[in-house]
Amino acid sequence: MGRWQTLYDCAAWWLENFARRAAWEGWSTGDVFGIRPGYPARGGLIDQLGDNRSLVMADGGARWRSWGIMSSYAAGCSPHLEPFWKGQ
Repeated sequence: MGRWQTLYDCAAWWLENFARRAAWEGWSTGDVFGIRPGYPARGGLIDQLGDNRSLVMADGGARWRSWGIMSSYAAGCSPHLEPFWKGQ
């Protein structure tokens, strides 16, 4: 339940704060909400972001810092991924 709760909470936060911009920039459902079964934190933006809330989105990309390490993700990286609510 822990991972699913994290995905849900992050998705709700992201939708409230970034959905409009992402739609305008062409982010796909897989890019944002996708998961890779068997590979936690290796899916779309929400899966990688987890509990982190230091997200900055601009010019088709997303950046965040966690424990001093800067991570990034770009629109179009994973449009083929199934969204987490369809996952197993």
